[in-house]
Amino acid sequence: MFKDTDLENLSGRVQGSVSRPGDPRYGNFVRCGALRLAGAAPRFGDPSGYDFRMITLVRPDADLQRSWLECAADFQGSRRNGSGSEDWPLDTLRDPETFRHFVAGLVADALPETPRKPGHVPCTYLWVAEGQTVVGSLAIRHELNDFLHREGGHIGYSIRPSARRRGHAAEALKKALPIARELAVLSVLLTCDEDNAASRATIEKNGGVFEGTAHGKRRYWIPTGYVQLPGRSSGSSASMTPGSSMVDGTA
Repeated sequence: MFKDTDLENLSGRVQGSVSRPGDPRYGNFVRCGALRLAGAAPRFGDPSGYDFRMITLVRPDADLQRSWLECAADFQGSRRNGSGSEDWPLDTLRDPETFRHFVAGLVADALPETPRKPGHVPCTYLWVAEGQTVVGSLAIRHELNDFLHREGGHIGYSIRPSARRRGHAAEALKKALPIARELAVLSVLLTCDEDNAASRATIEKNGGVFEGTAHGKRRYWIPTGYVQLPGRSSGSSASMTPGSSMVDGTA
């Protein structure tokens, strides 16, 4: 868990790299450290930047507290994959100041130097939005450790129950793939439960190549189109770090 001073310092650095304070828009690209998150949406509050018929990926923002809480409540206690909220009881996040710290931690987690629990890797957290309503969460892990290579994969996501069966998960995954490419991931690993037909369809719709089943999970790979230059490392290999608790998607 972050200390208040850690969150304030990291939040200030990341906020400065993403957009200037008061800037109502992101533009077509969102800055996150040295990375450009392709396909991300303008900031909420600027209706001129939206096609309200489309799903967008937006950076976590404390201004979206009410919509995020409504989305979280829709899960009725079931797991919210890709939300990064495992250590934050939902009741505590109703407090605006606590929610601000939660959001700052999500944004800061994309920075490699950010303190994190053992077994967790740098991760870019995004919220799935329909118009100005948060309908889900998505997490892009910058690299794989042993656990993620075995079960979790690079991307975890979840769509609120009331917004499922509309293609939102497939569209969110589609928009996440260029971001993974910018994170130097050569090929994205995605996993889903053997009996999760919805997640299976989501992955296959986005070009997932079935590798096989292991540990009760179907394993798929999706090439990102990233070209690895000599001397540059990708984020696709597994490390020897113990496993993370974050797992695969819920469509």
